[in-house]
Amino acid sequence: MKYSRNIRYLRLFLPILVVGIVLVSVFINTTGNGKAAVSVADQIRRKSSHLISPFGIETNRFLIDGSLLFSRADDLGTNWVRMNDRISWRELQPIEGGDIDWAKLANFENELKAMKERRMTPVVIIDDHPHWAVKPYDVGGEDVFSSCAAIKTEKFPAFVSFVQQLVERYSDPQYNVHHWELGNEVDIDPRLVPVDNIFGCWGDKDDPFYGGRHYGEMLKVVTPAIKAADHKAQVWVGGLLLDNPNTQPENGLMGNFLAGILEVGAGPYFDILPYHAYFGYYGQKVDWDNGNIYTDWYPWGG
Repeated sequence: MKYSRNIRYLRLFLPILVVGIVLVSVFINTTGNGKAAVSVADQIRRKSSHLISPFGIETNRFLIDGSLLFSRADDLGTNWVRMNDRISWRELQPIEGGDIDWAKLANFENELKAMKERRMTPVVIIDDHPHWAVKPYDVGGEDVFSSCAAIKTEKFPAFVSFVQQLVERYSDPQYNVHHWELGNEVDIDPRLVPVDNIFGCWGDKDDPFYGGRHYGEMLKVVTPAIKAADHKAQVWVGGLLLDNPNTQPENGLMGNFLAGILEVGAGPYFDILPYHAYFGYYGQKVDWDNGNIYTDWYPWGG
């Protein structure tokens, strides 16, 4: 298979998983008068400033400097912040060829400035496509348009222009964005979720490669534009859901999405391949690393 030649690119996996807030207990040193001294986060940063912390969070609320949420993130020594639900192509450029409405990103820009001060690394998700740019899909004989559906090939140039403007603006030192994730859980067929869903929805259950080839073709035109705008930029595949490793008659095999990306030679057009996993604790003492017989992934090692 063509994609077998690109397996070496899988070594680019980032050894962290940024899928939720990392719940870690942190103690703050105090002085005799009860006032907070140097935080654990600052101690870590000062002693190992040359290292990159693997700890990351994702929050659907703005990380505003001075807020309790921001303070907690800072106290954890957070480095990576996955910023989803910030960049909506649909909201920022609702009319094809129109100007980007930068005013809608004021809160986002304040987040970036505060994060830079605390040496946090933003990973910015670009998704939520305007209906004028997406491929319709058939439901009951009717065409349906959804903001989470795949972008039409003929609209790739418009997407390139949009993304390139974002990269040019936010690679500026005051914002310091160099990590861009193209979509969220892109290996989902839009027919399996409600219209305008939060998923990436580049999936196609009727395609043997589950839509991955089309997504790979997008990477081949968008990634060069990102790199041209910022030589420090790192391109992330939209975090894969990888919900089930088995073929499901009604849902296809989403595991082939990645194979599709590699099949079209898009391996060199991404730097990091994230995947998502959802494990809950809720008061239970469970070591998920040891596998769980109730998950579809248990036969694969957990």
